[in-house]
Formats: sequence, structure tokens, C-alpha cells
Amino acid sequence: MNPPTYDPSVTTRLDDDPRSWAPMDPELKKAACAGNVKFLRKAIASAKPQDYWLSRFRPTRGRESCAGNILHLAVWNNRKTFVTQALYLLGEEDVILRQLLTQRETAAELSNATPALLAIKKRRVGCAKILTEGSRAELIKNLLDGDGNSPLFLAVQNGLPEV
Repeated sequence: MNPPTYDPSVTTRLDDDPRSWAPMDPELKKAACAGNVKFLRKAIASAKPQDYWLSRFRPTRGRESCAGNILHLAVWNNRKTFVTQALYLLGEEDVILRQLLTQRETAAELSNATPALLAIKKRRVGCAKILTEGSRAELIKNLLDGDGNSPLFLAVQNGLPEV
């Protein structure tokens, strides 16, 4: 199954204000939190628009502590299989995947974390290894958290040498 193609004129959102991200579809949020790979496959096959994948969940006060894009939510809930399948199905070179991997979330207790930084901080070893291997390591190695920590520094600090 080939991932859908998207408008190549869209540039990366590394410096975008997170408040500009589209709100997440409740079904997509539910799938990411539950690790529902079947829903993920159907959504990818249906050629959803780019903003669907780059959407984010932002909790209402005191209701939930998780926030972010589908990778943030899957990591928060330790859904390694969902993370693995999202990376595979969206395609390593796809602009959407690169943006998901580098999006920073400031809501809840994420402290400007990318999905990989969140995985390391929460000690989700399986998710952290997947998000930091191969070409993804090059993409995220210089993305620092709100305290100026790199993924490698945080992995060592949190006792995760395998990452």
C-alpha cells in the first residue's frame, strides 16, 4: 500500500505556532491513544488531506494530561506498534512524517517535546528506539526540549543507553 501523496508546495512547520495546527479528529485521537492500527491503515488508504495528519489534540483543563499529534499520543500511551506502523505506512521520506517527527507540543506537561523527546522523558523505551533509529536520528538529533536538552542527552540522563 503506497502512502497518499500530498501538496509538495507545503513547507515544514518546524517554526509554526502550535496553536495554528488543526484540531484533531476525535476518531484519530482515539485510534492513536488505543493503538488502533486498523483505523490507521483505513485512514491512510482513504487519502486524508495533509492537515488531517498534522492535526493535534489539545486537552481541556484538567481533563487529560496527553496532547500533541498522533505520534505524541501513541507514545504517551506506550503504543509501540502504532508508532511503528505510522512510520512505515506514512513512509520514511514523506513530508508528513518528517513534520510529525519534528512537531513540538507545549500543552500539558510536554515542555516543547517532539514525539522522540517525549518517549525518552517518559521512558517508553520501545517507542524511543523506533523514533530515534536510522534516518530519523539525523532528523531529530538537534531538536532540543524546552530546557535545551537533546534526545541523546536525555536518553543518557534517563538511563536509556539502548536509545
